[in-house]
Amino acid sequence: MCKHLDAPFGEFAKNILVASTNALKSGSSADDSKYTSIESQIDSLTALRDALTDEIRTGLNNAEFNDVKPDEKQVKAWTEAARDPIDQSAALAASSF
Repeated sequence: MCKHLDAPFGEFAKNILVASTNALKSGSSADDSKYTSIESQIDSLTALRDALTDEIRTGLNNAEFNDVKPDEKQVKAWTEAARDPIDQSAALAASSF
């Protein structure tokens, strides 16, 4: 799931690209409020994604290099948490048309 969230061509990135492209198409010289709103939502989702991937990466590094393995509950929590920004980015992409 982390790869879908963090990969340059993963689900999250594709959804963000669609939303951003639609945001660019939506604006005009008189009103760029839709563009600003979409880009603000993208910033929030990206911050959420970055925080989560940092947490996962730290956990995986600890497992690899410090012999501190995450338990099944933690792995499940990360997997479920990763779904949220992906789903939110998909909703943003769909609503940005």
